[in-house]
Amino acid sequence: MSSHPAHLLACSWALSALASLSLAQDTISTDRPGLTYTPWLVPTGRFQAELGAPNLAVTRGDGADTTAWNAPLQLRYGLCSDLELRLGSPLYTSVRDDQAHTTIEGWGDVELGAKAALLEPRGFLPRAALIFGARLPVGEDEFTAHQAGYSLNLAADWDLGHGRLLRGLAGAVRTPSGGDDGLQGNFAVLYGQTLSARWSSYVELGYLPGFHLADDQALAGAGVAFLLNQDLQLDLSGDFGLNEDSPDALLSLGVSWRY
Repeated sequence: MSSHPAHLLACSWALSALASLSLAQDTISTDRPGLTYTPWLVPTGRFQAELGAPNLAVTRGDGADTTAWNAPLQLRYGLCSDLELRLGSPLYTSVRDDQAHTTIEGWGDVELGAKAALLEPRGFLPRAALIFGARLPVGEDEFTAHQAGYSLNLAADWDLGHGRLLRGLAGAVRTPSGGDDGLQGNFAVLYGQTLSARWSSYVELGYLPGFHLADDQALAGAGVAFLLNQDLQLDLSGDFGLNEDSPDALLSLGVSWRY
């Protein structure tokens, strides 16, 4: 994950949802909104699309006053009961330097990946999945390092009963940077609560340590999701920086649908 706002949006949004909070297999379960990913897989033979419409990142201070917009899209396909295929991109991105009054725009890189089921819940053991991604440097010059990047994350859910959920995420992102490779950790915890048959909410905390050529970032946030039907979800979320190297705010509207 890069400290650049647009790439932070692309890699870090990641993101959890109402369906996974209710833990119902016949209801859509998404990787958005938020900093975490769901360990649930898309059912075999079905496609799922998750779109930020749009995402906004605001960074202020140290001469880096920027406002970045993009529309991240994640496509998921259930290959079998234990494996899904993934294709994602921040799509078109616009980053404005609010001090210089300049704007750069362009297409971002594409990430190919897979999610593999690891554990089914049993006793204290959570539902867990491993998520791998390879970022292909096909974006425009301002939004790519011209070299491939990689990510590996472990996502886990504990059902606490009464509509409550505890989710954890641990992983790392390797990103090329100036002829060297930057390495940033990706750790987050989420507490979710189902509010009704259609509404759910969550609060979360994320820490992204910079292991090599990356800044330490810390964020806290919350979000809500609304289920229109078992295959269609709307969401609204916000995360806010806890240290000077983090974006001041990451805000998102989103829609996800399964077909």
